[in-house]
Amino acid sequence: MSLSTVQMQGLAVSGGVDSMALAYLFSKYVKTWSTERVADNPVQDVLAVTVDHCLRVESTAEAANVATNVRSLGIRAAVL
Repeated sequence: MSLSTVQMQGLAVSGGVDSMALAYLFSKYVKTWSTERVADNPVQDVLAVTVDHCLRVESTAEAANVATNVRSLGIRAAVL
């Protein structure tokens, strides 16, 4: 069975050690298995999302830093 439209894969990244490790491992997966598909979608179309909760003064800069680090791994990133 295949989906009628290709949909982007999402990756939630908080900036903690576990989510940064997940982003790193996923970036390696994409580079190694570029022809693979997840839920019938190419793994290359991935967007990592970090939420800026604005609960602390530093949170905006921290969220931007997380997005920069994820982009350095070759994954598109956005801050919400």
